[in-house]
Amino acid sequence: MEKKVFKLFGWDWKDFNSLAAGSLAGHLVECGAQVTGGIFTDWDKVPDWDHIGFPIVECASNGGFIVTKPKATGGLVNRGTVSEQLVYEIGDPEHYMLPDVCCDFSQVQLDEFDTPDGTAVYVSGAKGHPPTGEFKVCTIYPSGFRATAVACVGGVNAKAKAEKTAEEILKRQGVRDAVMWLAVQHKDKKALEFFAKEIAPAGTGMAPGLTNIIGGRPRVNPVLKMFSFLYPRNNVQVDIHMNGEHVEQYQFPDIPMSEYMTQNVTPPSRVVETPLPGGDYSFRLEELAYTRSGDKGNSANIGVIARHPDILPYLRQALTTEAVESYFSHLFENKSVPSHHKIQRYDVPGVYGLNFVLHDVLGGGGIASLRSDPQGKAMGQMLLDFEIKNVPNLVEKIEKKYRR
Repeated sequence: MEKKVFKLFGWDWKDFNSLAAGSLAGHLVECGAQVTGGIFTDWDKVPDWDHIGFPIVECASNGGFIVTKPKATGGLVNRGTVSEQLVYEIGDPEHYMLPDVCCDFSQVQLDEFDTPDGTAVYVSGAKGHPPTGEFKVCTIYPSGFRATAVACVGGVNAKAKAEKTAEEILKRQGVRDAVMWLAVQHKDKKALEFFAKEIAPAGTGMAPGLTNIIGGRPRVNPVLKMFSFLYPRNNVQVDIHMNGEHVEQYQFPDIPMSEYMTQNVTPPSRVVETPLPGGDYSFRLEELAYTRSGDKGNSANIGVIARHPDILPYLRQALTTEAVESYFSHLFENKSVPSHHKIQRYDVPGVYGLNFVLHDVLGGGGIASLRSDPQGKAMGQMLLDFEIKNVPNLVEKIEKKYRR
């Protein structure tokens, strides 16, 4: 948090609610145009991507703020775009831990309103608690090498051709269109250099219809993995240097600390379930909710936000941890791990949402992964095909809401 903001608003480092509100404002605008319509579930309703407006937050001293964008720019600001970004990669919404504050975003309220330049959203209700006595330390270490080859295959049986071509290339080393994604990892760089030389011969000696090797011969890159741990903040000394000279030693604010313990963390989904009226309708999740997904290391975060508050209980009923685990079963690396260690579900009632954290589903995550989606960006989109069955006409609630 910028010191000038504290001075302007008269905030104090012990005013944890204000710290949480300021942190939420930063969280919403940190990823380019994501809060102004970028990667939005209803992407087809977002105008003018070619000059999309980046977000603006107009903050008040009480911690509330307005999310908007510059005049005469593309993009979209509404409850959906803001709620999607709010749940983006937050893990436990009641314990979003930062160095200065532990944030509770579970009861944040979003109020959409019209302006002469389009819609804007007023955000309020962020709560804060003392931070923990530790800092999170992330270290990076080398772990071998990797290479990825991507090739287009056309014609009939394209998928089968791509699979067989990939299998034969690896064997040599030890729809109507398809893309073959062939990624390998090895501790020895020379082994992958041999692999890279075997891709081009596939165009003349393997399946017909292999039309293009994207990017040419695969390049061998180092694999870098991350290891994280907690370290006592009292043992950390921060020295600031400018132009090779020591300027000052930073002094941490004198604020209370809370101890991070398992029993302090929110039990997932504490809401008591009640029987719901059934019906003869079935809907794809996309018809009833927005989704947004991302990563934290080797874990994926999927937020689901109901399009109408009355829909949330049905989402809770259908999207159990067991159902979501089964839906993404092909991504979990260790099938023998108990379910409660694989996936957690958290409630975000302020925005009518649920937040899922799926552990060890990204093949190592980031640049350590061999997968085409190493950061889980497509997992929310994949979940949109989940079918909600035997319910009343829930879409009618959404239509009535927007007819008012």
